Amino acid sequence: MAKTKTLDEIERMQAKAVRFVTDVLGDEDRAAEIEGESPEGYAARKKIGVINPNTRRYKVARTIQDYKDEIRDLKDEVAQLEETNEGLQEQLDGISEILSPEDTDEDDDGEPE
Repeated sequence: MAKTKTLDEIERMQAKAVRFVTDVLGDEDRAAEIEGESPEGYAARKKIGVINPNTRRYKVARTIQDYKDEIRDLKDEVAQLEETNEGLQEQLDGISEILSPEDTDEDDDGEPE
């Protein structure tokens, strides 16, 4: 490993690579893979030595894939709710038909003829 960098420098390189792959190459999947790598893993793949590997700041980071997964799950949930809603509406329509049938032979005083 000829090159060495700090974790901050590696994180900036990694973020720049994600932007490049997204903006220039248009490859969202590859960008998500790069973004999902740990900075240490990214450095190892690029054959860059890490100067300060023990001073890593841990943070919760969401990747593009995390957002895609969440959107997919939410779309599935919406589809299930729409299906449930349709079933309930059919039940309400059935109840409505029972309570107020359309064909009645009643005169004005409410008694059948």
